[in-house]
Amino acid sequence: YFTVTGDHVEGTPEAINERQEALNAVCPRQPLRKKATQSSGDDLASLTANLESRLDENAVATAKLQVLMENSPDVKRTWQHTRKEVAWSASEWDLSLASFFMAADWTPVEIMHALIQHRREQGYDPKLRADYYARTILRAAQNQQREHAEARLKEEAEALIKDIVASGDISRVFDAAPVLACVSLADYGKFEAELTKKFGKELKVRNLKNAVEEARRDRAEALITEHEGSDSPPTIRGDDGNLARVCNQAWQAIRKRTSLDVRPDNRF
Repeated sequence: YFTVTGDHVEGTPEAINERQEALNAVCPRQPLRKKATQSSGDDLASLTANLESRLDENAVATAKLQVLMENSPDVKRTWQHTRKEVAWSASEWDLSLASFFMAADWTPVEIMHALIQHRREQGYDPKLRADYYARTILRAAQNQQREHAEARLKEEAEALIKDIVASGDISRVFDAAPVLACVSLADYGKFEAELTKKFGKELKVRNLKNAVEEARRDRAEALITEHEGSDSPPTIRGDDGNLARVCNQAWQAIRKRTSLDVRPDNRF
């Protein structure tokens, strides 16, 4: 997503230009929604109908909730809004709790009733709309699938780097670029450190970084091409890169897919 603060970055143009057509080419891009639900519209309608029939019940799984909070301080702090590091809206608290409940294998109905109870305890509007809770639950499921996919990619990269280090074959390092492009920047830093420790100055770190960055761009472009015309377009970037880096890569994607005449210094 894009975050607009309104603060001017020194050294960048001050003029605000119309770029809606370019933005429409890349926003919103959320491929995981389609992958997680396969048919998001049908799944949403089905889940909404199921929850609608149980909406008026007062059947909070109190015992399960108590056990979960006793075994997970994070769940308890989230339920009680005592997490000091966040200042969320009611919907954001709902999504966080739904993610915890999903991980604990709660049913959608149990999650809905718990979220309604949570809203009442915190003085929020209980929002007695089945479609709202269905969307929240589906989003939590999508997040869970994304986390599992990221964990698998990390495991694949770890195994590959371990094998390269054990073999001592530096020629294989650059072949790993497409795999390294799929992990977060933090994990990439760890893998780069392992390779540097093994191969020292013989490893051209800058060349490796460039290869990984190129693989990231190719991956983003492939996602856009794959989902052209679909009702569930892809994200530009899926790792934990800092905002400036993410925006610059998104901007490059816009320039590649439009006919914008942009000066070289017109950057985020």
